[in-house]
Amino acid sequence: MCRLKNSFILCIIAVIFSSQATAQNASSPYSIRGVGNVVSPALTHNLGMGGLGLSYGSPLYLNNINPALLAANSFSSFNVGLEGSFNKISNADNSTSNVGGGLNYAILGLPIMPGRWSLSAGLMPYSQVNYKYNTTGKINETNINVDFTYEGEGGISQAFIANGIRLNKNFSVGFRASYFFGSIIKESSTQISDTTVSGAYRPVFFERTSFSDFGISGGLSYIQKIKGKTYLNIGLTYDLETDVNTKNFSRFERRTFQGRSISSDTLLNNVRGSIILPARLGVGFSFVNSFKWLVGADLQYQTWSDYRDFNDDNGNLDDNYKITVGGEYTPDVASLNSYLKRVTYRVGLNYETTPFMVNNQQLNDFGINFGMSLPVSRYSSMDFAFKVGQRGTVDDNLTKEQYFRVFLGVTLNDRWFARRKLD
Repeated sequence: MCRLKNSFILCIIAVIFSSQATAQNASSPYSIRGVGNVVSPALTHNLGMGGLGLSYGSPLYLNNINPALLAANSFSSFNVGLEGSFNKISNADNSTSNVGGGLNYAILGLPIMPGRWSLSAGLMPYSQVNYKYNTTGKINETNINVDFTYEGEGGISQAFIANGIRLNKNFSVGFRASYFFGSIIKESSTQISDTTVSGAYRPVFFERTSFSDFGISGGLSYIQKIKGKTYLNIGLTYDLETDVNTKNFSRFERRTFQGRSISSDTLLNNVRGSIILPARLGVGFSFVNSFKWLVGADLQYQTWSDYRDFNDDNGNLDDNYKITVGGEYTPDVASLNSYLKRVTYRVGLNYETTPFMVNNQQLNDFGINFGMSLPVSRYSSMDFAFKVGQRGTVDDNLTKEQYFRVFLGVTLNDRWFARRKLD
């Protein structure tokens, strides 16, 4: 009873702590396209391996990538994750940097039949939008300079519930139902440098797209003993294409240079429509020596060429591939003499062709990842992950993003509903 009480107290503290993390993630100019930057469903311990996790489930950690692997969960588990990021954005002429951070996920896992059937429910982003940049130009056949400003924020969030069921010693299946919600706000404005020409205001186009609908995904898992404690694991996931309901609001405003609205004309007043979130396929395999080491690889493919926005426009997106290779190592999970031997160490690499097409070039993203889990109490842990990466290039008038991201996760495990036996 005491451990149950303490676990609930720790959960409440973690929720209060995570609720304070409301800041936007670091600005990314490419989040102007589509629904923004799509967020990996990986938890912090997976992110230390580059997001690896399509094929392997652990009794100590929830798997939020493949719902079939929830079946391995043996504990009542509460997980919360925070993210901080630093971006350096540059082109051929100049560069700028920014920082950001916020809540990454909050998930509760409950074993219905420990080791055979488990469910999870949680909240995390599906995509994130945060950008602001300026360009300059001239009015046709004049020498009048014009400044163009583009800003955006928001994204799509998801609340979900997932189930994983072990059919026999080799096969598990799972499904996940998500409710998508949230909004993306975009503004574009122009300002003529010569105020005697432009007058005392600048024109602004404001647009808000709100989302609300359900999505479904499923997963399969296969495990085969090779020798001793070494196993081969294979995982498969598929997210169905989702036609998400939207409401669209837009208006044209006249604002002073200080930002005060002078007048506005509504163009669309919460007009209903939809967008298409494309299907996603994931395949992974791994070799595991239980509670000792893991090596594996994942491949994911999402058909962003099928994306359509409110205006039935693809947004110049193309299909997305992502390859992840990584692993983890725990020197001695049961060591009594050395705490460092009970720590789990992780490393991973990932390469991705992003959906973003710029100047007829598809942008690539490469990241190096590492992390660790520090055990606390008997089953719980503090999880850390770090990623250094680069997206895009400064060649051919493109923009390059160099980023550093740090992830902090708290995994609280306990047997909340176990029946005690007294001798």
